[in-house]
Amino acid sequence: TQQEVYNHAPYIYQYWDTLQTHALGNFREFTRAMGLTNAMLIFLNGFDNTKQSPNENYARELFELFTLGENNGYTQQDIEETSRALTGYNKRDDYGGAISFDNTKFDETAKTIFGRTENFNYDQVIDVLFEEKASLIATYICRKLYTYFVSPEVQEDIVASLATTFLAADFELRPVLEQLLKSEHFFAPEAQGVIIKSPYDLTSQHFNELPFEYEEVDFDVTNTTTYITNLLGQEIFQPIDVAGWQRDREWINSSTITGRWIFIEWITWPMWNYSEEQFRQWAKDLTGNSADPAFIARTIVDFFLAKPLYTESDYDIATTIFRWEVPENYYDDGVWDLNWNSAAWQVMVLIRHIFKMPEYQFK
Repeated sequence: TQQEVYNHAPYIYQYWDTLQTHALGNFREFTRAMGLTNAMLIFLNGFDNTKQSPNENYARELFELFTLGENNGYTQQDIEETSRALTGYNKRDDYGGAISFDNTKFDETAKTIFGRTENFNYDQVIDVLFEEKASLIATYICRKLYTYFVSPEVQEDIVASLATTFLAADFELRPVLEQLLKSEHFFAPEAQGVIIKSPYDLTSQHFNELPFEYEEVDFDVTNTTTYITNLLGQEIFQPIDVAGWQRDREWINSSTITGRWIFIEWITWPMWNYSEEQFRQWAKDLTGNSADPAFIARTIVDFFLAKPLYTESDYDIATTIFRWEVPENYYDDGVWDLNWNSAAWQVMVLIRHIFKMPEYQFK
């Protein structure tokens, strides 16, 4: 949903809570609950859907986006008939209040959906959908899970295996996710570092994975994150359309790639300004207080990236950057180590270089 359509914080929270409640639960019940959230009833016009004036919006997206996929197992007639079955959720005593069922607005006539004719209502629509289209739903949802957690390049045999588990578990999500996330395939090299980070991934990962402190009074992480992600194309609670964020390559263009470089460096400066020494200590802890610039550079690069760099020459470049302006003989003679007065700055210089690596954009 998009917050600008209903612009009401309680609706956003209720919608978020529904996502959290059902994320590892039963997908059929997830689908049932989602369509009756106040946010969704407003966003996709369920609140406007009455027997006098049926609105097809939610019925269409229920099939096309949420359960089956575009042109996959339903007809325009199924959409029209389903929209009539979903009527009646039009009662709201106050603006911003809970939307409830109004029987006087419900279409009580027979509807034909997926070849079955009854006086279907909301709950019965969900039931008949999962009874008649179980296999299609299982495959569609498992493919979405695969592309989200593993790779945009789908291996259909893996999806088929997940769908079998999904059906056997009566649409419980947990067994499917356990099978996928514990599989050898999930940990295979070809499944690592192949999904481009979203703007929110980019910023939240930076804050969460680095141990660096910063002055919270002068640096509001929440507002900074939402500001940055908005500029980079991901306004929180405001996906571009009903299909949601398209993800992966859609995050990158000629403007956003440079913005990603600039902003990730921008949020690192408050950490540097708070304490330069924490960069030195972090490098010591990460490398076992090594005095080998090549080992230090490689270890720091590998910390930030999903998988190792493709060539040794890439590591050589990182090492050269890390060496900075320190005379070569200081390294050769063993004079330099991480206690050197410029070592903290050298760590910062290398980190800034890593931010601009193409590999840094992947997770």
